[in-house]
Amino acid sequence: MELTSGLLDECQRLVLAGPEGVGKSTLASLLPKPGFIDVEGSTADLNVVRTPKPASWTALVDMTTEFLKDHHGLESLVIDTADYAERMCVAHILASNGMTSLGGEKDFGRSYNLLETEWCRWLDLLSRVAKSGMHVILVAHVGVKNVRTPDVDSSYDRYELKMEKKTSAATKEWARNMLFLAYKTYIVEDKGKKKGTGGHRVIYTTRTPAWDAKNRAGLPEELPLEYKSIAKLFERGNKPAPVTVVPPTKATSPPVAQQEKKPVEPVALAGEETKSAAHLLPLVQLMNRDKVSEREIQLAVAKRGYYPADTPLEVYDPQFVAGRLVAYWPKVLEMVEAVRKEISQ
Repeated sequence: MELTSGLLDECQRLVLAGPEGVGKSTLASLLPKPGFIDVEGSTADLNVVRTPKPASWTALVDMTTEFLKDHHGLESLVIDTADYAERMCVAHILASNGMTSLGGEKDFGRSYNLLETEWCRWLDLLSRVAKSGMHVILVAHVGVKNVRTPDVDSSYDRYELKMEKKTSAATKEWARNMLFLAYKTYIVEDKGKKKGTGGHRVIYTTRTPAWDAKNRAGLPEELPLEYKSIAKLFERGNKPAPVTVVPPTKATSPPVAQQEKKPVEPVALAGEETKSAAHLLPLVQLMNRDKVSEREIQLAVAKRGYYPADTPLEVYDPQFVAGRLVAYWPKVLEMVEAVRKEISQ
């Protein structure tokens, strides 16, 4: 096992959150060489580089993958906005699973779990874009929600991302830094009555009971809403050559029984193959122990819509292998057994 120490030269994974009209997109346009995937269609008044507006969730994933392969001379990828992207993800989940709404009758939370899984796959893809040498920024709207936390006896209002609970939590965890943009409000008295006034735009960098924010760069808690306030976040950033991968997108495959008539023998990686796919070793060990073939894994994964059935294991995302297959191996075995039964029929 190799141990390292010191700071890592990594690109940003940043969330810019705030109410509508505060200047989130404008601030994003001032970041290092930004390119926008304008999901919301709100950058018409900004002189920025942008992709065509994605027409579907699949199109958004494809565009993200394109930036993983080729940065097109840009240094920052801006998704504007995360909550509009989530709407596309919801529509994709509903259409792919024959559902009419999230949390429908007898749903028992399945639709929300499917949404979280698909959203986290995309966040993993964005993380890989960042590792390839491109800053990734999610612009997000907020709304006022009434919440209750374990440390207080009653509920209270706070700003929260305009997203579903699970995807919101995953997005905040994904971000290395999260900044809350707002109009600073002052309370003044006028003829004995208190009223709010303001108009001064600021960036908040730390969490409070009223909003979510975090930073790992030691920024002051409150800053003017301008790029030089956060330029420190972009002083570091790796620039390795982009890599070409197959993203974990949902695919439609023929019925398993039409693909295979009998399972093949378990396989093992060795020699040069092992060196090029070291992340598969824990999985291969489990496969050999339980006599599971590579083809059975491919068919089980395809049946759940993670990868097409002909995708080599070497192409699987390392985080997918470790976090989904190895970590939940007993469940994977159940999927494999279902594949075997379908093949034998």
